[in-house]
Amino acid sequence: MPAVSLMTAVFTIKKSVLKDLNAEEATRLFRGLLWCEVRRIGLSPHNVVISLDTNVADGGIDACVTGNVNADSILVKGTTRYQVKAGHRFKPWQLSALKKELFGKSTAKPSKKILAPEIRDCLNKKDR
Repeated sequence: MPAVSLMTAVFTIKKSVLKDLNAEEATRLFRGLLWCEVRRIGLSPHNVVISLDTNVADGGIDACVTGNVNADSILVKGTTRYQVKAGHRFKPWQLSALKKELFGKSTAKPSKKILAPEIRDCLNKKDR
């Protein structure tokens, strides 16, 4: 995916293009943003763990950043985990979509016991 097609100027991403990214393209873009942020605050890109294998079950976590952050940043001290979503089908403003993503069914009664395993692990470790 050529980065030039996403950008109008350095550090500017067209919002209209974001909605048309597929899972791998969105993950590559997010990885690049995370790499830039960790470098900006003095961490190594090795502090970012993210898989481009978007078709493999990941337990609800797509990316993870760990580090001792001592700067003004979107990242925090400790571990921050992310889930990357792309496309038009996921509607995070709908409670049923969030329930399906987090608990497996759109009608599920929210419970920590039925969370995806990596999300549950994140909460148990008090990560973000």
